[in-house]
Amino acid sequence: MGSSERVKKSNRYQLTKRGIQVATFFTRSYARILRPGLAQITGQEWEECSPLRSSFDQLLRHIDQFVDHAKLAA
Repeated sequence: MGSSERVKKSNRYQLTKRGIQVATFFTRSYARILRPGLAQITGQEWEECSPLRSSFDQLLRHIDQFVDHAKLAA
């Protein structure tokens, strides 16, 4: 069962029950997880006070080190 079904004799599609569930899941995930998380890792007011921001900054440092090392090895 797909997330949408074609309406007979037309060029339109209608969401199935599963499609509505998937759309709701992604909408809620964005609103409750991604948007607040992105605000913590990109906003200046969160510098030095958010565990998520500290982890993200550490990840960026490791990526930079990996890229620098890969340039030397190439």
